[in-house]
Amino acid sequence: MAKNFYEEFASIYDEMMEDIDYEQVSAFITKRIENDCSNLLEVACGTGNVTEHLVYEDFYITAFDLSEEMLIGAVNKMRRFKNVEFHTADMIDFDFKQKYDACCCCCDGMNYINRDNLNKFFNNVYTHLEDEGWFIFDVSSEYKYRSMDKSYVYDKDNVFYVWENEIDEEKINMEINFFCQSNESKSDDKYKRITEFQTHYLHTNENIIADLKKIGFINIESFDGYTENELTEKSIRSTFVCRKA
Repeated sequence: MAKNFYEEFASIYDEMMEDIDYEQVSAFITKRIENDCSNLLEVACGTGNVTEHLVYEDFYITAFDLSEEMLIGAVNKMRRFKNVEFHTADMIDFDFKQKYDACCCCCDGMNYINRDNLNKFFNNVYTHLEDEGWFIFDVSSEYKYRSMDKSYVYDKDNVFYVWENEIDEEKINMEINFFCQSNESKSDDKYKRITEFQTHYLHTNENIIADLKKIGFINIESFDGYTENELTEKSIRSTFVCRKA
């Protein structure tokens, strides 16, 4: 996908994620870490929708994502802020050669990691945290994926897209076809097609907690999304809060 088309695609991505209350997500994180945090590491920041709220807090943010195209959207949103920097890096083997007071990974970032790499990711986060540092993250739950329809059709404004899901044991293969008007074609009603392939992985709450304990995280709590409500079998999003020993 050409980068000069990304500005449109970024807006499509943000529209797809419009059901997420980013203000609630950032408020939940801030409430936990605000008295203990001067610098925060944000993993898989995407187009910066969570960052955009956290940047108003009194700490410095280092945010990264594997997708350079996604980061274009994030940088464009926050050019005026001096307390945030963006990097291109992989969730599994990132190395910023410093430690942070807190780390967060929001909005399904964890679901891009397979079971074999989960321990590597947790261990890398642990290494990057100061003693007693906070780790807050979420996953789309097994219940959510198991109850999803095989296909969805969305028609919003100038974007039409078809989302198809195929569950293969602990893996969800997704094919998303976007049909959207580019800036060049809006005058003649021609649409461009963008096809996006993604793979998400199922992680049970039991496996996550067991892996966190194995790495050395303590004070592990789990919630129904970014609320103070208890996690249930029918929670759509599982949110975990823990600390480095």
